[in-house]
Order: sequence, then C-alpha cells, then structure tokens
Amino acid sequence: MPIANVRGLHLHYDVVGQSGPWIAFMPGGRKAGHEIQSLAKKIASTGYRVLLHDRRNCGASDVMIEGDQPEYEIWADDLYELLKQLDAFPVIIGGSSSGSRTALILALKHPELIRALLLMRVTGGSFGCTLLAEEYYGKFIRIAEQNGMAAICETDHFAACIMARPVNRERLMSMDTAHFISVMKNWSRYFINGIDQPVLGADEDQLRSLRIPTFIIPGNDKTHPRDVGEKLHQLLPCSKVSIVIDEQLDVDYAPSEDWVAQYDILAERFTNFIEIDHEQERVLLAHSESHATPEHIQKCLPNNAGRYHIYRFKHNFHEQTLNSLFFLYSVPGHGSKIKQRMLYASCKESVIDTIEKKMGIFFDRKLELCDISDLTHDYLFQQLHPESIASTGKTTFAKPKAPSSRGPRRLVKSNENPDE
Repeated sequence: MPIANVRGLHLHYDVVGQSGPWIAFMPGGRKAGHEIQSLAKKIASTGYRVLLHDRRNCGASDVMIEGDQPEYEIWADDLYELLKQLDAFPVIIGGSSSGSRTALILALKHPELIRALLLMRVTGGSFGCTLLAEEYYGKFIRIAEQNGMAAICETDHFAACIMARPVNRERLMSMDTAHFISVMKNWSRYFINGIDQPVLGADEDQLRSLRIPTFIIPGNDKTHPRDVGEKLHQLLPCSKVSIVIDEQLDVDYAPSEDWVAQYDILAERFTNFIEIDHEQERVLLAHSESHATPEHIQKCLPNNAGRYHIYRFKHNFHEQTLNSLFFLYSVPGHGSKIKQRMLYASCKESVIDTIEKKMGIFFDRKLELCDISDLTHDYLFQQLHPESIASTGKTTFAKPKAPSSRGPRRLVKSNENPDE
C-alpha cells in the first residue's frame, strides 16, 4: 500500500479501481482499510475509484494519541488532507459504523466538496455510546493507569498496530502515560456527551442543514439499531433509507460475516443510488475531461453499468474542422442488471429534454451503445456522414446495428408461438 504524509503522520492507503469518480469508504471500529477490500472491488467494478485508508491509530498507519477534538473529527480532518493530496474532490464518502461517523463529520465540515454520502450501520443512543466509550477508551485508560505504556503495547489492538508498523512501539513507549490517559479520557467524554444526539457526532440542527444526497443502510444490533438509521433519514432532507438485514439481533454487535455476506447487495444499492438518484430526480456528474478521444472514453467505461455522456466530437470533413455534439447512452446488454437498464432507458428522454430546453444545448446525434466497443472515431464519423443522408428534419435517437450473428431484429411478434 502507498504511504501519504498527512499532517505530520504516515497514513497507509490503497486505491481500488483505475478510473472514474472517487469514493472514500471506511470500515467500522478501528479496522484497517483492507478489511473491506472485497466490497471496494465490487463497487469499483462499476466504474469508480475507491479509496481505502488506515486511519491514524489503526492498521499500518502511525499511532498518535493526541488532540483536543474527538478522535472521529481528527480522522475526518486527516481524510480531508489525504483526499486533497490525491486531487479527489469532489468526492463520494461513506463507511460503516465509525466509518460512517467520520464521513458524516467531513460532510458537515466541507459540504461543498461532497457529492454524496453512503452511510451504513450508524451509531446512536445510550447503549451504543456507552459501550463504544468503554471499548475504544475506557479499557485502555485502566490498563495504562495500572501498568503503563508497555502494557498498552501488549493489548490486542495496539499489538496489531505494532505488527503492521513496528515503529508504532517506539511511538507508544515515548508517550507520557499521564498524557495518554488524559487524551483518552477526553475522547471518551465526547462519546458519553453524545448519548442524547440522534446519531453520535451530530445534533438535529446540523443534520437538517445538510443537503447532500445520502443513502442510509441501518444496522441490526444494539450498538447500531435500526431506529437510529431511520431517524437519521427523517432528519436529512436529501436522504434515502434501505433495509438490507431485516432481523434485529439482541446482541452488542451483529456478526461481521452476516454483513460480509451482503456485499453484493450493498455494492449494487450504493452504486444504483449514486449513479441515478431517481427519488431526488438527479443525474450525478461522474467524470469530465478535455480532449478525450472516443477510444479513450471507451477504456474508462464500466462494462457492467450504464452511463450518459455528452461528447464534443472534433473531426475533419471536406477540408473543414467540425465540432459535433453527441448525446451517448451506453448500457452494456449482458453485463448490466435489468433493473439498471430499465432505469437508464426510462430517464434518458427527460435528461435530453432538460439539456436541450433548459440549457440550450442541442445535439447533432443521439446514440445508444449496447456494446462499448462500438464507441470509436470511425463509428461516430459514419453516424454524422453516411454515404446517403436521409433528410428527416428531426434528429432521431439512433441505435448501432445489431451484431450480424443475431440476424434481423424483429419489430413485431411472430405468430408461431402464441405464448411468446
């Protein structure tokens, strides 16, 4: 994994996916970023770059027990700096449990830089705040008080941090024990003080002010109760809630394997929301680029998800340089899901209508691409300058010719099979 120098610390990170809009996604607890890599790969496969990073005091990043802010606010500030270094703004951010808390705090601090929020298993309420204050801080405070920093190095969490980055032992042992205890007590206090908040880290007024498209998947245990996620949906004006695991468990934490088993569903619901938020009637900008060739666009497209494109095609014709504007609708016939194809098909005319009538941008051609390999310079040129031009007086929505192996496309049903 690459290392970034962020606010005087080394943070380990990884980027899953080669191109597309940026998504920063974080695991729950103090887990390392690689623990959700399989989910990141599923999301990235639909045309995104997913940033995974080890937050400070987690995984293979530096340990530093320092700061007057809540630890989750410090994490949010670190993530902001890391995203700025990667030139990843504007960005979609999200996570599970502590990851969703960090994402929410970053969105409250920098709403103008956030395209959408993807929040799952949000924490709130007396039980969760009290339990996590003990899990994250209380037990370490007692160990340090009784046996000092050497004992802290032997705890499961910090021993794992040392194994992933050996220099963390030296960093921990150089800390003053009393100062370590003081910072931990301060961080714990923020959790206890958050008991009455609708979700840990934000009050009702802050949440009502946040107008960022947000997708919420509530949890199903006592630390991440379903009603906390549903309450968050009521407070966030541009949010949607979706239940993935309906059964509510009377346990502190639902088994992690239960959620891992839902990664396919999570990835599908997240990407469907951020590609077209049909409840809010929004089509989100995924990518923009100057001087791109059709072949370059083709390489950047996912092979299992739809996209709309506005492309200015610069070419020469009869010794003149022309700039023709295309509306391209790409939806792979075999790789994409039926529901997604229906959604893109049903929205395309209203998208075109809005662009032409409200923005005054008119297209020379409108093309549907079922096979992204059709998107070439020659193909676009042929659409503009065929050997014989039929003058209809109206631009139509054209489709590429069907593969020859399929034979002619039937426009009416055959009577040979009345049940067909």
